[in-house]
Amino acid sequence: FIALADLSSDTQILYLIDLEEASRTNVYEAGLIEKGKWSRDGAYYIFGGDNKLWIMDSQNGNVEELPFNASLDLVSSALNGEFYFVSTQEYNLSGATRPYFSEFTDVDETLTVDELLEANIISLHKYVPAERSTYLVLELLDSVPGVPQKVEVNEQGGIVRILVGDQYFDVKVGI
Repeated sequence: FIALADLSSDTQILYLIDLEEASRTNVYEAGLIEKGKWSRDGAYYIFGGDNKLWIMDSQNGNVEELPFNASLDLVSSALNGEFYFVSTQEYNLSGATRPYFSEFTDVDETLTVDELLEANIISLHKYVPAERSTYLVLELLDSVPGVPQKVEVNEQGGIVRILVGDQYFDVKVGI
């Protein structure tokens, strides 16, 4: 499969190209589509569109909004198709992100990255597309001194490398 974006007009289109079937399917349209990342097993494609993250299932072309927001530099895939991510956007504690921050009682509160760091909330998560579930792996302030700029996962998914400034930190995670 290939994901191909037509960026030539005001409405940008993401196509799923099936090389075996020699077919092209329009799977997503938006004002802005950002280059994405394939899962290592080729089953899923994560991309940005209209300031949100989306996931496309390559088997059926279905596209769904992800329950988290992150820079694509902070999303990486393991061989089993799971994605690891760190989100550094503002979080609104009501709505979809609420379960990750259950210790807060004020659901109207919005925190910036600096406030998240002060509150020890920046954390590494795992997203399992087959389950449509997100799991907390660890809170990063216990492991890294600042906001990550890049996340990489080794082939087996057991080590996550996190770049902060000019220094990498390896985090061992369960597979």
